[in-house]
Formats: sequence, C-alpha cells, structure tokens
Amino acid sequence: MNATGKASKKKKEQKKKEDAQSDESLAIYHYNKWVVEGKIYEEGKPKLMKEPSISIMKVLLPRYDKEKKMADYKTMKNCVKWLGDFEGGKAWEAKMDALNTDYGAAVTHSSNRLI
Repeated sequence: MNATGKASKKKKEQKKKEDAQSDESLAIYHYNKWVVEGKIYEEGKPKLMKEPSISIMKVLLPRYDKEKKMADYKTMKNCVKWLGDFEGGKAWEAKMDALNTDYGAAVTHSSNRLI
C-alpha cells in the first residue's frame, strides 16, 4: 500500500508540473500575440482581452506577488490593472520576455533529448 501511495503522489506531482507548463505556454502564446499586434496600451495598461490577461496573471502573480490571491484576479479589469501597475508599468513585459526565453530554451533542450 505504501508503494501505491508513493506512485499516486508522484502522479499528482507530475500532473501539477504539466499543468504549470501548460499555463506557461498559454501565457507565452497570448503575450507573443499581443507583442505581434503592436504592444497596445490604453491609459497605461496593456490592452488585453479576458483570457489572455488571466492566463498571464496565472503565471506572473504566484511568482512576483505571492501575498495576492489569484481568486481576486478573475476579471480582465483587475488583471490589466495589476499588469499596468506592476513595478511601475512595463516590468511585466520583461518578466514575460524572460519566461519566453526560458520556456524556449527548455522546449529546445527537451526536444534534443535522446529517447
């Protein structure tokens, strides 16, 4: 039974890791789309729709503002406000650029692995 418990725990950890990678790839996709569309800002806040703003928040909030809860950021308005106010305005772009670079390196590294 102990081995079954360990296997179950390992599966849960793997699922959590895969979900985090999926969240990152979705956030990067939406960020890159926003960049290609011209990095539009309105009143100091990025012009993003609901799904892109929430997906970006899912990745950035737990990393850079741990005392805040994602439950408070379920609306586009709250998300773009946080992004626009984060470290003076455009710092979130640098964080996403770094994540994009790290994610690209990780994907390249994992695709070069021998099976």
